[in-house]
Amino acid sequence: MICLRCGNCCIVSDVIVINPKSVREKMRISSLKDSDFMYKKGGEPCPHLSWNKEKAVCAIHHYKWYKKLRCFSHGQIERSPSDPCRTGQYLMGSITKRRKSLSYYLGSELAEKILNSVK
Repeated sequence: MICLRCGNCCIVSDVIVINPKSVREKMRISSLKDSDFMYKKGGEPCPHLSWNKEKAVCAIHHYKWYKKLRCFSHGQIERSPSDPCRTGQYLMGSITKRRKSLSYYLGSELAEKILNSVK
């Protein structure tokens, strides 16, 4: 699946992520301790998530070790790995849908702040 960077998965997923304080460019996932990880509750934005205009940006996507994380293997059932994410297509297709989704998970004030920075 091709991620369209709508940010939805980075908000709604209930997942264990690397603590931002533990991130280093040259590190091995196998050498990390339990304290290097943290629980990210569904409905809360991932601590690595930020926004660049209307695109969600992950602060750790560019590291080589990212492919070993659970977030990398997250995806929906698509016909092919080269198919775009259906959720992303739906949310990115309409600012109204995106506003409702972000408002639901982040609250209307933060959602408006993000969406206003997109314009």
